[in-house]
Amino acid sequence: MATTGKRKRTKASEPSTTAALVALTENGLSRTDAGRALGLRKEQVDAALDEAKLEMQARAADYARLHMVASEKAAEKGKAEPMQWALERLGVVQPAPVAQAGPQGGTTIKIGILLPGLSERAITATQVTDGDTEPA
Repeated sequence: MATTGKRKRTKASEPSTTAALVALTENGLSRTDAGRALGLRKEQVDAALDEAKLEMQARAADYARLHMVASEKAAEKGKAEPMQWALERLGVVQPAPVAQAGPQGGTTIKIGILLPGLSERAITATQVTDGDTEPA
């Protein structure tokens, strides 16, 4: 009997099984426990996850192009979130700090000044909290 060169699909090589493995391991389950939950041996789990990683790596440039197109369309609508997300993940920019409630329940604003010739560790900072009042 002639073969077509395609390998026989097993439960471990099914896209739905691979997706389930990825989801389980990303949610904190070990590879062993994820495999056990799906009735797979360790070798099957390792092979399925390794194959999925290789496939994602092979498509990385395509995903980046699609993300760029989507980011440009979002920017045309005044939305910067997709590009901000990408720039943060690439380490080009740092995430914007989130405002925190001060001791009196107001918003705390931290102001930092970087003086010429000093490293970022030498930033002089002051804190202004909404609700601070002068003693009477």
